[in-house]
Amino acid sequence: MEKDFRWRTMIKSIKQPEEFNLKNIFIGSEYIIPIYQRNYAWEKNEIEKLLNDIYDSNGRYYLGSLIVDEISPNTFSVIDGQQRLTTIFLLMMFFREETLSKKSLRFEAREKSNVTLNDLYETKKLDKDDFYSKEIIEGYDVIKDFFSVAETKNKEYKNLFKSKLSNILIIRIQV
Repeated sequence: MEKDFRWRTMIKSIKQPEEFNLKNIFIGSEYIIPIYQRNYAWEKNEIEKLLNDIYDSNGRYYLGSLIVDEISPNTFSVIDGQQRLTTIFLLMMFFREETLSKKSLRFEAREKSNVTLNDLYETKKLDKDDFYSKEIIEGYDVIKDFFSVAETKNKEYKNLFKSKLSNILIIRIQV
């Protein structure tokens, strides 16, 4: 009888995967990129592929999964998906989404990356110097350039893109 009770208690404590859209993935949550994860390394091709996938989507579209470990209430260590999550964070910063907090994403052991994200959050333009993470600035610039080129073709492009963010989904899986 006690074994059965412990088994049911254990099953209840297992977190089920949760579905989030890009506008709410950061609400009330903080994500920490642990030291064993590589630096942010997505380049123009990967970033533009993600942006084009979002723009070309019709209705609900799944970007994939985010594997995390909850290290304290609403604070998650990112096990898999950090490149995508960091790019999404940069995209939300570009749009100045109200759902984003300065503390939504940080690196456990890369102070240069944290300073870069923090200063990008405060302002849209940073110089590429030794004080900042060149890769993060370049990622942000790819997003900025993507929309500046698109807007010259169609002034409503940015608004249409933003309207799709609620339908772009990511599955957060806790281990």
